[in-house]
Amino acid sequence: MVPGWEHPKDERGEYIPLHNQSYEAALADYEYAARLWAEGRHPSQIEWPGQTANLTFAEWVGDPPDPVYYRQETWREDQATAWVLYENVTEGTPVSPLFDTLDDLLGWMRAHGYSAAEAEGIRANGTLPTVRAYAIDATDT
Repeated sequence: MVPGWEHPKDERGEYIPLHNQSYEAALADYEYAARLWAEGRHPSQIEWPGQTANLTFAEWVGDPPDPVYYRQETWREDQATAWVLYENVTEGTPVSPLFDTLDDLLGWMRAHGYSAAEAEGIRANGTLPTVRAYAIDATDT
């Protein structure tokens, strides 16, 4: 996270869920993928030619990004030197304050009920899985 950046809130003071990308970057990605589609070179067209043959790009992936759900600010990765823990499985909202260092964030996590393994997972992976899915083997039932 960029030091000093504040996640936007709505009129009730609740955080607005956002994707982890600027609107400018999301729109550029969408437009690039749409160009690939128009040229017949989109990866989905190559992998699933039968399913994509008679569809438009928008029919396959949906509408262009909505600016409401993306950061309006754009920054480079090297500018994002601060740390904050986000809930991004469903909402894309912060669950911790913004910290200057990773160690400060990990200390906050330990003080707020996260295990040492979870905190160290952030250090090792830069992320903390919050949902796990398991496939059931039909032969086990």
